[in-house]
This record gives sequence, C-alpha cells and structure tokens, in this order.
Amino acid sequence: MVHSLNPLAKAYRKVKDAFESGNHCQLSLRLYRNREKDSRMHNIPTADEVAEAQRLSFIRENQSKIRQDVLSGLQEAVDRGDVDASLVGKLTCNANWPEIRDFILPKGLQPSDRPDIVCRVFKMKLDQMMFDFKKDEIFGKVIAGMYTIEFQKRGLPHAHMLMWLDGKHKISKGRDIDKLISAEIPHPKLYPKLHSVVAQFMMHGPCGDANRSSPCMNGGRQCSEFFPKRFKSSTTIDEDGYPSYKRRDTGVVVEKKGVKLDNGYVVPYNPFLLMRYQAHINVEACNKSNAIKYLFKYVNKGPDRSNVQISNGETVANEPEIVGEIKRFYDCRYLSPSEVVWRLFAFDIHKKFPAVIRLSIHLENQQSIRFDDNSQLQNVVSYRESIDTMFLAWFNANLEYEEGRALTYAEFPSKFVFNVQENCWQPRKHGFSIGRLTYVPVGAEACNELNLLKDDQEFKDGLKESYESATGGQMKSLFVRLLNMNTMSNPYDVWISTWKLLADGILYNRRRALNLPELQLTDDELQNLCLIEIQKLLMRNGRSLSDYKSMPQPIYEDVNSFENKLIADELSYNRVELGALHASLLQQLTEEQHYVYSKVMTSVLSESGEFYFLYDYGGTGKTFLWKTLSAALRSEGKIVLNVASSGIASLLLPNGKTAHSTFCIPLEINDKSTCNITQGSHRADLLRAASLIIWDEAPMMNRHCFEAFDRTLKDLMSKVDPDNKTKPFGGKVVVLGGDVRKILPVVRKDQDVNGEAQIKIPEDLFSLEVDNPLLNLVNFVYPNIVANHGQPNCFEDQAILGPTLEVVEQVNDFVLSMISGEEKEYFSCDTPCKSDEDYEVQSDWFTLEFLNDIKCSGIPNHRITLKVGVPIMLLQNIDQASGLCNGTRLHVRDLGKNIIKASIITGKHPGVMVFLPRMDLVPSDSGLPFKFSHRQFPICLCFAMTINKSQGQSMSKVGMYLPQPVFTHVQLYVAISRVTTKRGLKILILDEDGKPCTTTLNVVYGIMKESYFEH
Repeated sequence: MVHSLNPLAKAYRKVKDAFESGNHCQLSLRLYRNREKDSRMHNIPTADEVAEAQRLSFIRENQSKIRQDVLSGLQEAVDRGDVDASLVGKLTCNANWPEIRDFILPKGLQPSDRPDIVCRVFKMKLDQMMFDFKKDEIFGKVIAGMYTIEFQKRGLPHAHMLMWLDGKHKISKGRDIDKLISAEIPHPKLYPKLHSVVAQFMMHGPCGDANRSSPCMNGGRQCSEFFPKRFKSSTTIDEDGYPSYKRRDTGVVVEKKGVKLDNGYVVPYNPFLLMRYQAHINVEACNKSNAIKYLFKYVNKGPDRSNVQISNGETVANEPEIVGEIKRFYDCRYLSPSEVVWRLFAFDIHKKFPAVIRLSIHLENQQSIRFDDNSQLQNVVSYRESIDTMFLAWFNANLEYEEGRALTYAEFPSKFVFNVQENCWQPRKHGFSIGRLTYVPVGAEACNELNLLKDDQEFKDGLKESYESATGGQMKSLFVRLLNMNTMSNPYDVWISTWKLLADGILYNRRRALNLPELQLTDDELQNLCLIEIQKLLMRNGRSLSDYKSMPQPIYEDVNSFENKLIADELSYNRVELGALHASLLQQLTEEQHYVYSKVMTSVLSESGEFYFLYDYGGTGKTFLWKTLSAALRSEGKIVLNVASSGIASLLLPNGKTAHSTFCIPLEINDKSTCNITQGSHRADLLRAASLIIWDEAPMMNRHCFEAFDRTLKDLMSKVDPDNKTKPFGGKVVVLGGDVRKILPVVRKDQDVNGEAQIKIPEDLFSLEVDNPLLNLVNFVYPNIVANHGQPNCFEDQAILGPTLEVVEQVNDFVLSMISGEEKEYFSCDTPCKSDEDYEVQSDWFTLEFLNDIKCSGIPNHRITLKVGVPIMLLQNIDQASGLCNGTRLHVRDLGKNIIKASIITGKHPGVMVFLPRMDLVPSDSGLPFKFSHRQFPICLCFAMTINKSQGQSMSKVGMYLPQPVFTHVQLYVAISRVTTKRGLKILILDEDGKPCTTTLNVVYGIMKESYFEH
C-alpha cells in the first residue's frame, strides 16, 4: 500500500531494485564540514509536494498543448473567428518511552536500530498532544495552530508548535502565565513525581564556569541562552510581550553531572504536559507578533544540508578520479534514518489548522480558465459560461442562504464549503476554514485611493493637494521634508511635475525686492530661483541638493555667498542682545551653578580643552546653565554647538540640534565606528572652529557614539596640532549632561531584575475613582476636553503617561472616542526590503497581513485613525531646523487624502503650520529577523505617550496610568520627574482585577545598581 500511495517509497524501491540487480558501480562519498552558505536551507518536498511537483512537471512538459486565458479574451477570439500566538512549545522525542523500550529491549536492540518504531510512537504522542490542545482545551480554546518537525543529529524527531488562543483565554497577565507555565523546581516532598521529571527533562546545563564545553557556550564565556536566569518574585510581561517568569530562591536544587542547579536553570514547562508525556516539553507564552515573529522563520526553516563529492574508488584520500560527468560538488540534503522513515510513512513535516481556502476574485468575464490547445474555443467558452466560479457561486449562495448574507467573501468559508464537483457553496456541517483572497487582477485605482500602492504619485498628488491652502514657502518646506526622508524613488520626476507649484510666490517676491512690477522670468530662471530656495532649506539641516543625484543643481554664485554656511549660521547672532541676556542670566545663577559656569568658561578662554560631565536630576537648572554659557560665548563671537541625544530634548537648547545630525554619527554603530565627517569638509571646519560643545541627555546614547565622536575630533584636530591626537575629544572643551537615574537602559532579554519593591503612593497623588477611573484621570489632565480640544493651548504642556505602547493605545482610543467629529483612517503600505539578503524568501513567508500587524518602537501603526483637533506626535526627525523632531507634538488642523495639516504645539515654533506627507520608514529594531519598508505618516495620537517617549520633557500636568506595573529600571522615577509641581501629578494604578489601588511595583536592575553605587 505504501508503494502505491507514496512517491518517495517508489523512488526508494527503484534504487533498491537497481542495487539488487548488480548493475551498479563502487562510489565514494566525501562530506565537507565547512560550508560557505547557511546550513539551514530549504526543505526537500514532502510527499504532497512531490505530487505537486509532478503536476507542475506535467504542465511544463505540455506547454505546447495547455493554454490559459481570461473568459472575455476567449469570447473575443470566438467573435473574431479565432477559434494565507499565544503559546509556543517544543516536544522532543524520549527514546526511553515505555512503548519504545518494551519493543526493543527484548530483542537486544537500541532505539537507533528501529527508527520506524521511534517515529510511529512520536507521531502518536504528537497527535494526542494536538488533540489535548484542540479538544480538551488544556490551555483554553485553541483557534489556530501549526507545527513543524525537525530531526536531531542523533536522529530523534522533535516538534516546534505555535498555538493561538481564543480572545477569552488570551494570556495577558503574569498570573495567567503562572497558571499554565512554571519555571521552578517542585519540592521533592510535596510533588515527588513532578520533581523527578523536571530534574530529568527540564534542567538546562550545567554550563558557564561549571562546564565551558557545553554546546550552549559556543566557545564563549556566557551561555547563549542566558542561563542561569536571575531569581524573580513574580512573572511580568514587558512592552514587547516577552514574559519574564517567576523564579524564586526556594533553596530546592537538582544535582546534574556533579553540579547543583537551582531555579535559574529551569526551562519553562507545563506540569500537566510534562507528567502526561514524560519528555522534554518547553512551553512559552507569547503575547504579540513582536514576540513570535522570529518563530515563523524558525518553524519554516529548512533542514541540515551537506557539501558532497561523489567519486570512483573505495577511498577519497588520494585525489580520486571523478565519476564520468559528475565533476562538481553537490549541495545535498542530510537525512537521518528517522527522517527517512518519517517521509516514507508520509507523516506531515509541517501542519497547520484551520485550513486556508484560496478565494478567487475577478471582474465580469475576467475569470482565468485552462484549456487544451486542441480544444474548440466555442466549446470552451460555452462550457465555462454555463458553470460558476467560486466567486460567482458566492453571489448565488447569498441569494439562496440567508445566514450567509452577513458574511464577507473572506468570512464565507467559516460557515460554508465550496463543492468543486457541483461548483456551488453549501452550508458547512462541522469545523471551519479561513478564506484568503489570493489574486486580484485589477483594482489599482481603488488601492491608489487608499494609498496602498507604493509609488511617487501620492507625493505629486500630496503637493497638489497642499497647494490649495499652503504658501509657496510651506510648499518648498514640504518638498524638502520628502528629500530629507529619502522617501521619493525618483525626486526628479516629482520635481518636474510640481516645480511650478513649488515656485509659487517667487516672482511676486522678486518684483517687490527689485521694485519692478512688470518683471517677467522665464521658466528656466524661475526653476533656478526655486532650486536656490530649496538649497537654502536643505542647508539648514546640513543637506544639499548635491546629495540627490537625480535633482538639478542651481546655477548661481550666491549659493556660496558664505565660505562656510555652517559657520556663518553659528555666527549670525545679535551680540548686543546676547550680551544683555548673558548679564541677566548670570545674576540668577545659584552658587553651585556659578561654580560650574566658572569652570567651563575658564577652560574655554584658556583653551585648555577639559572634558566635563554635569550630573543632575530634573528641575535643578541644567538647561538654564546651558543658556547662560551659550549667551556668554556667542556674545563674544565664539561658536557654541548645543546638541542633545533626542530631537525633543534639542528643542530646549539655544539653536539646539541632535547629536546624530550635527556630528554625522552612524545609525548602525560599533566599537570601531567614526563619524561621517571628512577632512576639508565644511562640517570639519565647523568643529575645528567651535569653542564649546554641550551635549545634553548624554546617558541616553550608546557609548560607541561618544567613542566615534572622540576618534573623529582627534583626527580633525590633529591637523591643527599633532598633540591633539592624544587628548580627549581632540583638545576641545566638551560638556556632557544628564541624569543617569532617569535613563532607561537596554538590557538583554531574560536578564531578570533582582531589585523589585512595592511602592505606596501618597494619598494626594492617587486616583481612587471606582466607576470610571480612566475618565477621571482624563478629566484631570484635560479639563472639559470635549469642548476645548480645538483650542491651541489645550494640549500645550500636559499628557497621560503609560508604561507600554499597548496601554498608551488603549488611552488614546478611549479619549478619541470622546471627541466629536468625523474619523479619517490612513493605511500603511508594507513591503519587504529588497536590500535584505533574505528578500526572495521573505516575499513568500511574510504575507501583507503579517507585515501590517507588526508593531515596533518608532514606527506608526498600519491603521491610523484621526479627527480634526486631536494632538499627534512625530515619530521621526524630519526637519529639525523647523522644530519637527522625534517627539514634537502637533495639533491636527486638516486631514487630506495625502497630506495632514497641523500646527506645532510646543518648542521654539508654537503655532507654525506644517504639512506632513507619508514617508518610507524601515524599523531599526534588532529583534526583527528581517527588514521591511513601512510607508505611513510618521505620527501617532498623543493624548497619552509612553514613559520612554516623555524623557527630556517637562509638563505642568501629568496623569500616570498603570494598569500593569512598570517593567524596567527606574521607569517609575522617570515618569514622576516629568511634572514640574506635585499638584500637577495624579496616578491611577489598577490591580489585576482592574480595580484602583494605592501600591505599585518599582524596578531597579541589580547590574545598574552596581554601576551607580559601587563606582
């Protein structure tokens, strides 16, 4: 029976027959250990895939006979006379299962001698486990799942599984995880059997100093899986949905290879599954696509491969003769005995449920049909016109079945099944399927209307849309933002199509400047003057038209009217006004501030080149000191470079900019990086001419940024004096500032905290409104928001802060629902990056729906819902010279199809109207195993913002919303320190039952405490 049903079995027996016939030659096989390519390649076909391959082979071999066309095309020929998680788990086969042991031991065999028995038993266990998940609902109702089978080098199979739970059973809190998953060793006296199986199957290691030869060490000093984990009193979930399991120091240990292992070495498990199946079963909780995204790549990766050379002879040691035509290396599949048996039995390598039904869709008479070359076209058309396609049958089913009319086409397979023989939809008797629209031959107009197509037409339309209300200067600023963000694929094409709109007002201004009312300019002259204005705007942000190869260059001498525009900008201050400002500020300095001022000024004036770090906490006047130093030196004609680690913090500094833009620090940085500044460039001359460099919020930056800047300054200043090569920052006076206590650190996943404490909030700060606590908090921060949301100062210096993006979105959606007015939705266009090395694979792996569902830090959501009058926040630095930085808040004034019109709320440019286009954004999250491009407006609603995003801002009113505890180091301190007065702070804390309470968890990483207090 196997021979008749399994194509692989046929091929196997054909080789066996050929071998037994004696018609064969002696070959040698040489395996090559080192490979240039990744050892994880694509899988070979399964039995079903072989059948599919045979079908495709038939089509390929019969190209001259098979024809395909849309129905209307055939009709025209006749008329012419032409005739596609909540939990993740891994089950590893146990060779000592009784079913295997009882069979092989009496025969004196080993499990490796009978891979067929091992595979059959493992398959039965796996099927039973999937039955437990789906029917017995041991974790709750499972709505979808998938698994893939892999084989260890020693041949034993293991399965990687993903399960999605129904909404009512979603794992959203730490206590939900504790009910299902444990990462602790059971007490041997209370749970002796469970203790025994945990000790046998679920202990990692020993590794680390106790066993450096462990495979998980990878030749390093630290376990690649970060064992042992730190002790933790409770289970928490961070903002990326990654769980950190409860691991208490209970004193219970397990001895393995002479090493005592505690709870820090336990692999998470489910007690029921572990006791039932007596094998290594790792169970993990996943709350978001951010936590499971890498698993899709993992469960779909291919098996091991090897480089093989086939040659004559019995040995390959002495340059064997290559067999006949086989004169190359083969990239071959590595098959263990268990995998061979598994495939011969036609067991599933990959399996998923529920089934996915491909739904065809087409315009009238545009359905695709297949026919033989010898067929009479009249007969083909006549037959196809008499039967319904799946799509046409859906219309008929809606007429016949009333219960189907409330379902969309994609939802239809959940209640109905398509009968291929009858070409009709019929009510489903049991189960359900998922419908997926796989091919839409037309509809570009509709996609373009929703901005789902990624081309430059939307930018042309956006500029034309803005022209109705924007001034010429605003139009040119909008075009410059598109250039700065490298969003347009062909800037020249957009320029040619819209330059007359961008040049609006130039002729009028020229006539007034020259007092020539009748002045006329040719198109070439007008284009050149427009390019000059665009060049000036670009240079404000350190860019130039020469950075864009397709753009034309202005032809005039005034572009370089200053020898160095960067230096000229830093010297273009009114010295008299700055002198008066300095005298006023100097009198207001405290004794401590005056001491710092004197030290820095002495260093600058003596050119001694000291390096300082000003450490202070919020509200002690650090920004005031920066303003005093800047005014003092600029009033004397000296250059002061004020930079900050974030865009929003730079707005608080006099002529402040971000460190990345001013010093050209690479975005992807390492311990060997340098800044992108060359000798002889204008920016190099600017740095040499600078007398003082102030860098605010310095602890927010990676240490490699400072090291790169140090290397660059040493190189640049060595041209002035070779001794500067050995001085910190090339002998420049550099002052760093910041509060290390309020900077949230980046800590590797699963490096648990060991500094947790319950904090009791003072009575005058917490909100205990029971009926609608969130509404009470909103009314405190935004009084009478329904009536006042259109006022410019309604959102000026107040905000609600939350610990995670999920909490913030909950608050934003809640407040948005309170605002009257029509909603407008904007959708993103997501595509895998062609520059990614895995692009070809990803285009098949990652569906559009999957890309749309990914949420990353700094990237807007796929769907943005707005109303006129709501506050929004920029998520990218798009025009720092105009105050449009990451974190800038704006007030929505108009919602167009391609452009959003808004006014700036805070910073140096309050009330200034700006026009925002969609932009191409590539997530920089290192946790993503691939790169994709996300075209969307770089904004989000900001009635509420995350605590991380609020860093560097001071507000008069802050409402802190904590439906779950903070999850990382000193996050609580950062949030509270945002408010300027105590009476402007209100805290709403919810317990796990959603009721207001007065205590919350504070977190401090032990590694940070050591750094702060021991050094």
